[in-house]
Amino acid sequence: MKSLLFSVIFALIINTALAQVTYTVTVPAGTNACFIAGEMSGWSQMQMVSTGTNTYSITISYATTAQQYKYCCGPAWNYNEVTSSGGYVANRSHSTSDIVARWAIVWNFTNNFPPTVSSGSIVRHWLQSSLVDGRYIDVWLPNGYSSAKKYNVLYMHDGQMLFDATTTWNGQEWNVDGIMGTLSNNGVIDPTIVVGIHSNGNKRHAEHFPEKVITTIPEPQKTNLESLFYGTTRGDAYLKFIVTELKPFIDSVYATNAGQQNTFIAGSSMGGLISLYAYCEYPQIFSRAACLSTHWIGTFSDNADIPNAIIAYVKQKLPSPEGRKIYFDHGTVGLDAYYGPYQQRVDSLITIAGYTSVNWESLIYQGADHNETAWQARFSTPATCISANTTLAVNDVMAKTERYSYVAYPNPARSKVYIEQVGQGTEKSITIFDIMGREVLSLRTQANSIDVSRLSAGMYFMRILDSKISLVKFIKH
Repeated sequence: MKSLLFSVIFALIINTALAQVTYTVTVPAGTNACFIAGEMSGWSQMQMVSTGTNTYSITISYATTAQQYKYCCGPAWNYNEVTSSGGYVANRSHSTSDIVARWAIVWNFTNNFPPTVSSGSIVRHWLQSSLVDGRYIDVWLPNGYSSAKKYNVLYMHDGQMLFDATTTWNGQEWNVDGIMGTLSNNGVIDPTIVVGIHSNGNKRHAEHFPEKVITTIPEPQKTNLESLFYGTTRGDAYLKFIVTELKPFIDSVYATNAGQQNTFIAGSSMGGLISLYAYCEYPQIFSRAACLSTHWIGTFSDNADIPNAIIAYVKQKLPSPEGRKIYFDHGTVGLDAYYGPYQQRVDSLITIAGYTSVNWESLIYQGADHNETAWQARFSTPATCISANTTLAVNDVMAKTERYSYVAYPNPARSKVYIEQVGQGTEKSITIFDIMGREVLSLRTQANSIDVSRLSAGMYFMRILDSKISLVKFIKH
């Protein structure tokens, strides 16, 4: 469900007579795994099952024989099938028995092709699991990464869509590397590692739906939802994989701040849904979550039963707001057009639970569609919301500094903030951030006053750079 095209494909399938199609293929000797990708999967790789020497098979309950497809020997297009002479293989039409003549590259679980990034660097791991299928994990490290420092960690779903459009099935990406790099370089967010967890093809829906909600969904919507799971639900196993296998691996390999206050989770659509579920199920692990275009309806047609069940779960399980942040948003086009009424109900629950603008944000993006291009256009906002300094973190930094050169007054302020300093007349670089860590004003000046009349009421942090960095907190009436 990574774009409207993918959503439309599934919607058409669901609203027409469903078929069950079996694909069987004979592959070259030395093949370690086989994947199929086609119109039935949104052209993402679905892992097949070995059924004998050099043979693999898969039965897809929602496929049709009219859909086109190809084979790969690994979970990416680098491992696609080619002709015996290495030439291009066109999309296949259904056959009771296919034969692959040759692979472009034979996947061996260790060779990999990490995405190209514009900022920082990427390390790709293949991680085996006792809980879910093995998959690629892309770890983005910010510029200047050093094992001598400590970094917060943002876990993100659908990792194959985050960094490099040239490697994605639809030619779109989030540009997480570029956006996080810019925010980090400008000091808007704390140094943060991003862990991109690749989704699992045909099992993505099962892994990303909140498992404890399923039994409370009435028929026929429960059956409609489960028809997308390709087998049994896997939401709890997927989260347990992240918490008990992936996180310990990341914390052992990389220089992380491993605590709850420094561990975040984010995703879009079904990824937004499972991020909310992780925030509720593992409050001792994740202190912040960003849920973009959260897929409240569960299937691909509007319904009340699945959102009602999810909202009832949230009402029961939402953690208390202390020391936390949570972000929601949605557009108004495509699947996002369904989300508004349900998001409003969730927002009401969050308000009742005691969340305020300090630790919660819910935004609407008029005209925004349900795809990576739309999420890229606004990702800097949720990234800042959950990765920037909290009030506690900023005060902690200030408490550890012996002496500050500046004092802001009046505080609270209305139209102007005056700054009293040691060494009047020094040129200063001043940047003001709101409580969510977003830059709202930047200037260079020798003056001792700043016009803040256009700022909304609230708490702000002023970063002053001359011969050293100073942080000053002030309130705008």
